[in-house]
Order: sequence, then structure tokens, then C-alpha cells
Amino acid sequence: MSVTLVPLKQLVVCQSNIRSRPYTPESVAALAASIEKRGLLQAPLGYRKSKKQVALVGGGRRRAALILLDKEGRMPDSLKSGIPVNLREGSQAEHLAASYDENMERVDLSPVEQFRAFQRLRDQGLGVEAIAIEMNVTPRMVRQRLSLSALHHNILDAFEEGRFGIDILQAFTATSNTERQLEVLDEMLNAYYKWSPHQLRRELVRDVITPSHRLVKFVGREVYESAGGSFTEDLFDESQSYCDNPDLLTGLVQAKLDEHAAEIAEEGWKWVTPVRTLVYSEIREYHRHYPENRLPDEVAEKRDAEITARLEAIEARYPCETDGEALAKLEAEYEALENERETLTVEAFSDEQIAQSGVFVTINQAGELLLERGLVRPEDQPAGPEAPSPASTDSEEASRNDGQNKAYRLSNRLAEDIDRALQAGIQHAIMDDQKTAFLLSTAHLAKITFHHSRRTITISSESPGNNASTIEVITSRKASDQYDAWSDRLKNAECLLEELSSWPEDDIQALHTFCAAHLYVRSTCWGRNNNPESHQTLRTLLGFKPENHFSADAAFFGHFTKGQIAAACGVMDSTMTPASNAKKSDMIPVAAKLAAKSGWLPSAFTDETGYGLIAPTPALEEA
Repeated sequence: MSVTLVPLKQLVVCQSNIRSRPYTPESVAALAASIEKRGLLQAPLGYRKSKKQVALVGGGRRRAALILLDKEGRMPDSLKSGIPVNLREGSQAEHLAASYDENMERVDLSPVEQFRAFQRLRDQGLGVEAIAIEMNVTPRMVRQRLSLSALHHNILDAFEEGRFGIDILQAFTATSNTERQLEVLDEMLNAYYKWSPHQLRRELVRDVITPSHRLVKFVGREVYESAGGSFTEDLFDESQSYCDNPDLLTGLVQAKLDEHAAEIAEEGWKWVTPVRTLVYSEIREYHRHYPENRLPDEVAEKRDAEITARLEAIEARYPCETDGEALAKLEAEYEALENERETLTVEAFSDEQIAQSGVFVTINQAGELLLERGLVRPEDQPAGPEAPSPASTDSEEASRNDGQNKAYRLSNRLAEDIDRALQAGIQHAIMDDQKTAFLLSTAHLAKITFHHSRRTITISSESPGNNASTIEVITSRKASDQYDAWSDRLKNAECLLEELSSWPEDDIQALHTFCAAHLYVRSTCWGRNNNPESHQTLRTLLGFKPENHFSADAAFFGHFTKGQIAAACGVMDSTMTPASNAKKSDMIPVAAKLAAKSGWLPSAFTDETGYGLIAPTPALEEA
């Protein structure tokens, strides 16, 4: 094989060339620009077809680029005298094989290698536009590749090792926080299922504000941008952009809430509090007044009296009327008056209710103003009859349980509350465990399908949120974020089946995992009380660790009685048992500090047989 200069007009594309699809004008123009700037870096491959023709088995796009340069008068001087071609001899089969090798035995630069090349040019002082011109690519591509500089080297290494694809690599650029990148990388690589780029971005930028965020909707994007705010477009997803000035946005939100609060305060409420996010678990102790149907003014009262008098007259006349037509008219008039009287009343709070209660001015998930009226703070609630002390309840319960130490046993209410929290924690663990989630949902569906099962299956129609625990579950935020992500993705689907059929298999599996976790809390057949064996098996399959979902902090110990706090302290450290005359408010920080140091949680969380227990009681241990 030898390199020979061949006039451009003698070059033709051989039928043995495996490239059968036409070249795009953009790709030809890009190659032409490269040849004009740097010359022909690689000679085409061909053979002598006749005295006046050389057939190319490799280099069809180079030929097209050279023709374009010649047509536009941009041909480099070094190529005007002829095009260098690697000429070879052989059969048609050998030419076909050569065409295949020429096209296939070529390895393109990986995105990371492109990034490193662009990075070297930037280190030499070239800007994005200059790099784009030098490398004959778009400025957007340069920005995309240079954005990889924000990634931890472990992520770049994992990509080059083939552990994930380019879409995942690009998704990691959603945050420049390398610590968060490594946390999510470890979680993703150890997951039972393959993450989608959408899920990865969601995990990386949980607190990032997008144009569809409720705070942006509440203020209005135009208002935010006119105040100097902006959004940065995601380099790899043109449909996504992120708020650049979150402090400005939250300031605008708070100012608008304050304006609404000032208007509401004129109604005479005892207090009005504007908040961007209302945490309903923090107002569980609030009572609520509800508006009543009232006549709004004297005009309505006068008309109501007139209607009442007329209705009484119709009722008095009705038994005496014998004419059918007249009776029909009376019935029609009666119905019309009843309907009119309903329109006179409006739902309104009484002056007494307004004087005692207040309003939270906040924002709902749709970005709309939400007013929670009629809430009565604990300190404003009228004193009621004193409730039986927990100690007396515990004493009665202890006597029924063979003398167990009452301080080690929780009240029925608190035991049930902890059990609901435990159920939520297991639900969150299922969301991260695709293998067990599939087992759980498959087993559940099998039980429903085959009615000869010995256990009765009951699916609750009540939302799990209606039976929520007052115990804080650490992983609730993550579960809520996942719910919002799936809900947002599915909300516009006209046909759910058709929508899911277009999803990648990994995304369908991830959604199945999430739904299986919700299936767990909606079914009674896997609960600790109804089916302890299966409940224990489920915890074992999940490798369930309560400490990942719960923390015995000050708020947690606030649910305990003094005796229960003392018992818990004694279990954690026998030398730190509070004095019997200590105040509960002084005991709680001591208990929370001990729990934080030791990672302690009640047996109600950690022991499958510990329902309702702080710890195994001394009586049980001796037995």
C-alpha cells in the first residue's frame, strides 16, 4: 500500500464502502472547517478503479468535505496539487474488509478525554468561544465538557471503568458539592436497581428551586426576574433550569406573605403568622374552630324572617288545600324559598372564635395562598378536666401483666404511635430495596389472587397519612421528595398504561419499588401484631436498622412520662438515673444526650417482641 496524490475530480466512492447512509450537511461542514484549518490529518483509503478513477473504500466524508472546500474556494494550498490517498490492491472482498476495518477499528474520544483536552486549552488562557472555534465544536458542548471539572475524580474514574453511562455522568454535574456527589455515588452503585438520570438529579439537588417550584409560582417568575433574579439552564437538559438567587426569591415570598397577613389581621384574629412552609406535625396540639352558617347582615336577617314566616304560612295552608294545581304551586314555592334561604347564609367565624384563635398564612404545593384559620394555640385553650395520670394507667396495666415494672411499659397510645412510626420507617426502607419490594408486592398480590389462603387480606381504603404517627421519622423528607417526583412525572398522563409503556425499564422498576412500599402500609397482613413471623422476615430481608430512621431526641422524650424517662436513662447508664424529684423539662436533655451518645432506642423499635416496651423489664429478665 502506498500514498499517492490523486486529483480531487478522480475520487469516487466505492460500492464496497460500508458507509451507506448520506452524510449530514453539518458533519460535512464541520470536517471541512477542520481540514481548512489543520489540513487532511488522515489520508483516505482506496484502489485504482481505472486510469481516471480512484474508488474510496474509506474516506467518503473526507471527499465530500474536500469537494465543499473546492467549491467555496477554501481548499488549503497543500491539497490543491492532489489529495493523498492510501492506494491498495486486492479483490472486492478484500476491499470490503478494508472498509470495515477502516471504520470500525477506530475509538472516539470519551467525554472525559474531551473534557481533559478542553481543560488544557482553558489552562492556556483560551475562553469557551475560542476553544469552540479551535476544536470546531459548539460553545454549548465546550461548556458541557468543562462542567465535568466540578466532579470528584472518583466519579470520572467510575465512568471510565464503565460502571455507568454518559447520561449518569452528566447528571452528576447538577451539584458542585463533591461530598454530596460521593454520598449519592455510593448510594447509587450499591442500589439493587439501576438509577435513572432524573432520579440521580433529584437526589443531588433536593433543595434546588426550579421554575415549577411552589415558591416561584407564588411570587411569579416575572416578578422574581424583574427584581434581578435569574435561572441557570441545565447544560445537559434544556427543559430544566435552577434558581440562581434563592435568598432574593424567599425574600419576595416572605414580603408577599406579610402583605396577606396584614390584610387578614384586620379581621381581628388573636394572632396571624405568615410562614413559607407549614409543618403540620408541629401544630398537632392546636385545637381548631370551624366556621358556622351565619346571616351576614341585617338585610339577610330580615329576608330570612320573611321566608320563615311565608314557609310557616304554606305549611299551615297545605293540609287544607284540595286543588291539585294549587298544591303543586305551593310545593314549588316552598322549594324555591328553601333554596333562597340557603343562599342567604355564609360560613363565618363568630367574634368569640376570632378572639380566641389565629391564622397561619402559608403556601400550598400548587403555589397558591393557603389560609389555615381558626387554630387555637395550646396556651390559649380553656382548661378542661384533669385527665388520669399516665402513672395510674401504667400501674393498672402492670398489675395485669404479672407485676412488670410500670416504668418500663409505655401507654397504649404511645405504644401505638411508636408502632406507626416504625411502620413508616420500614416503608422508607422498602423504597430503597427493590429486591425485597418485588418479593413483598408479589406475595401480597398472590394472597389476593388465591382466595384459599389461610389468612384474610384486608386493604385499607384510608390513606396512610390519615393514620400518621406523631413520632418524627428521619427519612420522611426523602420519601416525600420521591412522592413529589413521581407525582409530578405522572400528573399529565392521560392514559397511565400508555405513559408507563414508554418509560425505560429501570424507571418502571423504580416506580414499582416506591409503590410496593406504599402497599406495605396499606395492608394489615404484614403488621407486627397481625403477622409477627412475616414482619420479622421482612425486617431481616431489608436489613432494617431503626437508627437510620429514628432518633431519641428531646422531642421524642417529650412523649414520655417522668418515670419512663428515668427508666430509659437507667437502661442507657445506671449512674445517670435522674433524681425522683427532678422536673421533666430537666430530665429530657439528659436523656436525649445519653441517647445521642449511645444510639439508644426503645425496645418498641429494636426488638420484634418489644411492642410497647422501653426495654425488657426486670421482671421479664429474671424470668
